[in-house]
Amino acid sequence: MSLASSKSEDISVRSVFPKNRILIIDDDVDMGSVIKHKIEALQPNVHCKIIQDPYEALLELVDHKYDFILLDQRIPGLQGSSILSQVDKFIDEDELISESGRFDSPLPVVIMSGEHLNLGHSLKLKNFKLLKTLNKKNLQTFITESFAH
Repeated sequence: MSLASSKSEDISVRSVFPKNRILIIDDDVDMGSVIKHKIEALQPNVHCKIIQDPYEALLELVDHKYDFILLDQRIPGLQGSSILSQVDKFIDEDELISESGRFDSPLPVVIMSGEHLNLGHSLKLKNFKLLKTLNKKNLQTFITESFAH
């Protein structure tokens, strides 16, 4: 699965919206706030939560249900893709979470990075669906196209 932008990939990104609960995992306070405010301005019924600490994000993903995740790849302490891998493994090992229905279908994720990433071949996840990677240049366009009415 290539993570380069394509029309079919853009359609799959739009198909996950509208959703009500979005988790933004980003250690940059300003970036997280800009993303949150932009999304909530475009979709007032959407609630975004920002988490800066990767270990807090691990717990949040295990304990709460979200419809979509925007995830920074370069978080000090734990890469974004590692957060997904660890939660994925934990969910598979915990019968209560597996049976709770919170992960009945893969949770859509977009990874934000300052560099080109191609994680599609190396990142094998059962409970998350990696839709695409974005850099800061195309993040604004992604948010506008995905959340505008």
